[in-house]
Amino acid sequence: MKTLLLCATIFFVLTGQRLTAQQTLLVPSATYATIQSALNAAANGDTVLVGPGTYVENLMWPPLLVHLIGAGPTQSIIDGNQTGSCISITADVSDGSSIEGFKITNGSGTLDVFGFGYVGGGMYIQRTVFLANPSPYLSITVKDCDITGNSAVHAGGFLVRFAEAIFERCTFSNNSTVVGGDGSCGLVGAQPGSNMVFKDCEFSQHSGKSVLEFPTGWNPSVTVEDCYFHDNTADVILAVFGGQMTFRRNRFTNNTTAGLIMSATQSTGSPFVIDSCLFADNATANRILRTAAGQNLTNTLVLSNNTIVRNTSTLPSIQLFGGNTLITDCIVKGNVDDSGSLFTNPFDLYFANSGNNLVTWQNSNIQGQANLGPGVIDVIAMFVAGQSGDFRLRPGSPMIDAGTLNPTFTQGAGDVRDWPRIRNGRVDMGAYEAQSLAHHPASAGTVGAAAGGPYDILKMNGTSGGIMRHLEVAIGTSSTLEMDQPPHLIGPLQFSIFGIIGEANFDSVINVPLGIGDMMFAPAPMIPFLHPSFFTLASSVGQLGFYAPLFSATPTPWNSGFGPAIPFPLKITIQGIIEEAPGVFAPTNALIFEVK
Repeated sequence: MKTLLLCATIFFVLTGQRLTAQQTLLVPSATYATIQSALNAAANGDTVLVGPGTYVENLMWPPLLVHLIGAGPTQSIIDGNQTGSCISITADVSDGSSIEGFKITNGSGTLDVFGFGYVGGGMYIQRTVFLANPSPYLSITVKDCDITGNSAVHAGGFLVRFAEAIFERCTFSNNSTVVGGDGSCGLVGAQPGSNMVFKDCEFSQHSGKSVLEFPTGWNPSVTVEDCYFHDNTADVILAVFGGQMTFRRNRFTNNTTAGLIMSATQSTGSPFVIDSCLFADNATANRILRTAAGQNLTNTLVLSNNTIVRNTSTLPSIQLFGGNTLITDCIVKGNVDDSGSLFTNPFDLYFANSGNNLVTWQNSNIQGQANLGPGVIDVIAMFVAGQSGDFRLRPGSPMIDAGTLNPTFTQGAGDVRDWPRIRNGRVDMGAYEAQSLAHHPASAGTVGAAAGGPYDILKMNGTSGGIMRHLEVAIGTSSTLEMDQPPHLIGPLQFSIFGIIGEANFDSVINVPLGIGDMMFAPAPMIPFLHPSFFTLASSVGQLGFYAPLFSATPTPWNSGFGPAIPFPLKITIQGIIEEAPGVFAPTNALIFEVK
């Protein structure tokens, strides 16, 4: 019986014939040469698995829960051939339907039932008949797709209307509309009460009127998180005219526009929250951020933990036009006008501090506006390398642990990298929370702490990594590892050097027994089952436990000589222990070594 069942299963898979249970339909196969033929044959809950190739099709989605999975956006390509939308979804689709792993390109849109011409070049997602209280929504999830090179009158990349969609890890680029068309990348007129989500997406190379537009008249819940907007030249990156809007952990860099975000949201419920975002090196012909609302609206805008730096704009960077606004834990520094002069006041205020239209500043570093509110200062921010675009805070920055004492709107959330917020009991100002290896005392070690130290004695290529304890070398570069003689001791001294693959941070610190104390990660002999993530680089006392050292070593001073060149990207964290007295070992400084 088992043999018969196995043979039947193999037959059905090879021929594309159907089983009664949920099944996988293969494209291309003897039965399904096209994606559309497989979608037409699918039953509720089925998966259509698409192999590598270019499929010149304009797909119509069935009124079913179906998973459409490609081989990846570089291999499985849906080409609309400029004869319509690449994918049209107009029937109710239950939660759980998904599209994953495709390049969606060369679509030209679907003729709009409301008379706006051809819309939704790459994807057209719209309920054919509007229902006031639909159950379920027309709902779809799109993952790991590249939506590029599509065009339409409006919504060049995609249209979502009377429906909801979740886009995760998608790349949007070079989509376009006709002159004056809305949403060169996308237009969202979602169903009232629906949820629109953009998560871990990238938007670039869009021109025209707007990149993403959220029209008025609807009230969706829209969340944009962990997204990257760069090198766009549209008039506006985000045009927000309605809905409950939340923006967290997004980056906006190197855009040349009239403005990055224009908001005219009419919501009187939850605020429009812009949290832990980076706005840097953009050039705008108007303002970086502009909010417009009626004079008596409440909860209009919350700007929290944003870094708004080194942008160029014709007018002051931020315009607040009506409604209550809270600006807290932000860094607004180094923004200039067209002549290169710093804005001594980066804000334009309309209807501010009149009636219900209040602007509140607190715990922020704002150019030219010290004492604007409690905790507001105007000092040098001390970025790691602002000129090269690294706006993390250096150790010793006055922005560290200087934010709001009880930041309920960031508690539990992450910074712009989605690393945990709030270290040492108080949030930092700006988009980055200080939590790298360099910010933790354990990274300094304790060698010579009682004799004028601690001393940096562990080095790569002669350096302990500077203030961030981080050294980068190019792929294929040969490097050396060194253990110097501590200046307060007479050598030679026994030592061991350990490493982990990856970057140690606050969460990896461990208290090592035997009186050694805090180290940035557990030494390899303590983790016998995680090799090779944890390893021993060198040891003057030979093999420790399960770990044979990668380099032979003699007591300090010691130099590995030129090690082998590493031919691929790699990041490791190293830290050692050294014998300060007979049988007494102290941790050395730590260092992140990166090949890139």
